[in-house]
Amino acid sequence: MPPDLAAPPRTLRRQIPLNPDTLPPEPDLSRLPRLATREQLSVIHQRYFGPLSPRTIEALPLPYRRPPGSPALYEVGPFLDWARQRLETAPVLMGGRRRKAA
Repeated sequence: MPPDLAAPPRTLRRQIPLNPDTLPPEPDLSRLPRLATREQLSVIHQRYFGPLSPRTIEALPLPYRRPPGSPALYEVGPFLDWARQRLETAPVLMGGRRRKAA
């Protein structure tokens, strides 16, 4: 087979990045992909809950699949459940300046 028609090297096979503008306004599992890479989960978390590093996702106790020659694929449903629980259990803080005692 001619070299220009050969499959691209493994290093060039990348997942298509998830565009945050195409995500629904609220996290809806029927409109989100069922499986996603750590980088894609990071984009989803950024859109709905705030910044989160792909390296942090790697350390989470979440189920994932590792197809041959592909990056790890995580299920989006359990990830969103974890993210919601993390947001709901975060402490509520009050801002503003303290008033001087009279």
